[in-house]
Amino acid sequence: MTGKVSDDLEDRIRRYVLQPDGSGQCPYSAYAELRSADPIHRTPDGVWIVSQYDAYTTLLRDPRISRHQAALKETGDTAGAREDIKEAVAAFPYMILNQDGEGHMRLRRFLRNVFLPSFVEAWRPRIEAVAKDVVDHALTLDTFDFVQEIGYPIPERIMSDLVGIPDSHRAIWAGWSKAMTRFSRAKGNNAPDVAVVQDAMGKFHDYMKNFIAERKAAGTIDGDDMLSVLVRAREEKDFLTDEELVSNMVALTQAAHETTANLMSNTMSILLQDTALMERVRADLDLLPRVVDETLRTESPSVSVLPRTPLEDIDYDGVIIPKGDRIIFLTAAANRDPARFDRPEEFDIDRENLDRHVGFGAGPHICIGQHLGRLEVVTALREILPRMPNLKLIEKPVFVTGRARHLERLMVRNA
Repeated sequence: MTGKVSDDLEDRIRRYVLQPDGSGQCPYSAYAELRSADPIHRTPDGVWIVSQYDAYTTLLRDPRISRHQAALKETGDTAGAREDIKEAVAAFPYMILNQDGEGHMRLRRFLRNVFLPSFVEAWRPRIEAVAKDVVDHALTLDTFDFVQEIGYPIPERIMSDLVGIPDSHRAIWAGWSKAMTRFSRAKGNNAPDVAVVQDAMGKFHDYMKNFIAERKAAGTIDGDDMLSVLVRAREEKDFLTDEELVSNMVALTQAAHETTANLMSNTMSILLQDTALMERVRADLDLLPRVVDETLRTESPSVSVLPRTPLEDIDYDGVIIPKGDRIIFLTAAANRDPARFDRPEEFDIDRENLDRHVGFGAGPHICIGQHLGRLEVVTALREILPRMPNLKLIEKPVFVTGRARHLERLMVRNA
C-alpha cells in the first residue's frame, strides 16, 4: 500500500501530524486523502500512520503493539537528562498511559475506582457548582475569550477538587500540563520540543511528590478526593509503589483537565457556527450528550492516540509494519472514515452509529476518564446555553492542530 502519496500530501501530513507548525486549521481533507490513498502509510521519516477505522480499532487491540516501548523512546534517555529531572523522565514510561499488558491492567484496576460512573456521579453537585460560578463571572464580561474564561477554568477547578489540590495552585501546574499534552510525540525523542516537555515533567513530578508527602504528613487523606481515595487504597492493599502513585497522579491530573477543556471549547465553537443546531439544543438540553459525542467524532481534541511500537513484525492486510518502528493512530481520520460513518464530514447528532466513534481511543487504553469528561462538558453547556441566550462569535475560530486539536482562542460577545 505504500508509495501512493504525493509530495504535497506528504508535506501536509508532516506539518499537521509529525511536526505540527500551526498551519492545520482544517486538516481533514488531508486526512481523507491519506486514508484513501494509503490507509497504513509509512512516511519518509519512517513513521507509520494508520488512518482507516478498521485498521485503527484492530491494531490498537493487538497485544503485539506496545505503548510502553514507544514511551521508552519518547522523552529521551534518563542517563542524558538533567540531574533535576532524571526521576521524572525515568518514571514517565511507567505511568498508566504508557504501560502494556498486565502492568497496565494492574494500574487500571487500581485507578478505575475513582473514574467509575458511580464515583463520578457523586461529584455532580460540585461540578454543577463550579460551572455556575465560572459562568457567573463570564456574565460580567461583554466580550471574552471562551477558551480562557470558561473552557479551561471549569475542568481545572474540578480537577483541583477531584485530585485534592488547592485551587490556588492551578496557575502552578496548568502550564506544565499544556506543555506535556502538546508535545509533538510523533518523532519521539527527536522531536524539537523534547527539552520543553522534559522540563515540564520534572517540575510537575516534583510538585506532586512534595504535595503528596505534605498531605500524608498533615494527615489530610481522609476525604473523598482522588488522592485520598488512592493513598488509602494503596496503603491497604499495596497495589503500587510510591513512585507509581506520584507519576500516575501527574498523568491523571494532566490528561483529564486538558482534554476536557479542549472538548468544551470545540463543542461550543460548533454550536456557535450552526444557528439551527443551537436553537434545537437550547430547546432540548437533553440533546447535549449527543452533541458532545458528535464533537468527539468530528472535532475530537485528540487528533491521534499516543504512539505505539510493534514488538514483532506485524502483517495487516498485506502491509508489514516492522518491529521497533513508530506508529501514529490518526483518530481524526478514523472518525471520518466513510466505510464506518455515512456522510462522515457532516455534523449529525441523529446518526444511528454515533457511539461508534473513537474520540476516546480504542482497545485496552480507551480513556479511563471518559465518564468524567462527558459529565463536565454536558454540565457546563447546560449552565451556559440558558444563561447566555445571545452569545455570538465575533471572529472566526482559530485552531492549532498537533496531537491535540485545540482552539487558540474563541472570541465571543454576550449581548
